[in-house]
Amino acid sequence: MNLIEKLFSSRRWTTIERRNSTSQMQLVLQHDESDANASDDSTYSGFPSRVTRCRVARGRGTYSIKIPEHEIFRLNEIFNDQEYSLPENMTYRTPMTIVDVGANVGAFAIYGKMLGFCNVIHCFEPAPASVSLLRDNLKSIPGTHIYPCGLSDHQGSAMMRINPYSTGQNSIKFGDDDFDLVEIELRNAASLFEELNVDHIDILKIDTEGCEIEILEALRDRYDDIDYIMVEYHSDKDRRKIDAMLESLVIYGSHAIVPNQGVVKYINRRLINA
Repeated sequence: MNLIEKLFSSRRWTTIERRNSTSQMQLVLQHDESDANASDDSTYSGFPSRVTRCRVARGRGTYSIKIPEHEIFRLNEIFNDQEYSLPENMTYRTPMTIVDVGANVGAFAIYGKMLGFCNVIHCFEPAPASVSLLRDNLKSIPGTHIYPCGLSDHQGSAMMRINPYSTGQNSIKFGDDDFDLVEIELRNAASLFEELNVDHIDILKIDTEGCEIEILEALRDRYDDIDYIMVEYHSDKDRRKIDAMLESLVIYGSHAIVPNQGVVKYINRRLINA
């Protein structure tokens, strides 16, 4: 029985534990199908599936995450599969500055907080519905900042297709013509980081459904100031182009469950040579 089958096998709290051998992090995912606090709240209408509440824990620290129930697999990928894990046998400065581009409902931001409670997380998410959950999920977590815009290599606006099946696939690049459209603001990534005084970045995570290359292009002159880059790709062509753009960094891991789509993780070469 896999994680999702376990989650839906009972209407009571279901607990799945996994200890990550790299970080010695014990993560617990708890899910309650009958959570009325989320499912009966009209604030969360219009999502692809009913919004439900889950909890993730590290030791004594517990965080609550509201998420569409058909997307709980995202929590499994981030917290149990360690999709965005850092490399083994490395020391990390604290607090870290973490930039989450394509923050969705905040799961990676919470993962970043589990890496260090004092870490500062900057979250960029343009889809209005996702922003509502993102704000709710992070409202009681200090050191998190939310910016309701998309990032690119220019400033302007774009029409985003809202995927009716998955909040994680809203895109200005992909989607069917009959998807609902919403206008979003785009900001030049480098210019906005400068406005926000975000100089050194410890972790840069980019999952933007097709805009990853434009964002990396905007930040090309800042690669030396980024310790780790974790970027999603959506085709083999994009993966090869991203790898060429980040040739000054070193790949330390990747994650893929379907051909030509996944995440590649890079480390700054200076950290290896330190």
